[in-house]
Amino acid sequence: MDWSKKTSDWQVCCLGQIAAGQVAAGGWYLFCFYSKTAGGVNPEDYGAVSAPWTTLSSVPWVCGVNDFSGNDLAGATGRISSLGAGIYVVGYSITYISASPLSATDYYFYSQNVGGLGYGASGGIGGVNGQVIIGGWSFLKEASLRPS
Repeated sequence: MDWSKKTSDWQVCCLGQIAAGQVAAGGWYLFCFYSKTAGGVNPEDYGAVSAPWTTLSSVPWVCGVNDFSGNDLAGATGRISSLGAGIYVVGYSITYISASPLSATDYYFYSQNVGGLGYGASGGIGGVNGQVIIGGWSFLKEASLRPS
């Protein structure tokens, strides 16, 4: 993948999240970004069966304000706004993500919807939560995932 290529054809999928808070909140979120223009397929590609992009998940296109590269996103400031509810291990959330350069008031993308159906541990019946977290984007590693 060409990490320096600025493009606007990014797709994003939320792979997982861990968050907690009472008055103050914090969390760790994992997103997978893909751009065909930037050459997001590597030799270990799984082919047509490439979870998490399956028929069960929606793959939103990033509604970009400006073209950006993978290098631009690494170190950018970010915001996650989320409202969700769950019953035992099944939940649904409305989640929006934003990213902007450190030294600017402009955005790479703004309030991009990445919410949806999810699975995980919960405190029981009727758990409802909401949060707005401001932080930064960081790069974990290149993955072999791509939309099918």
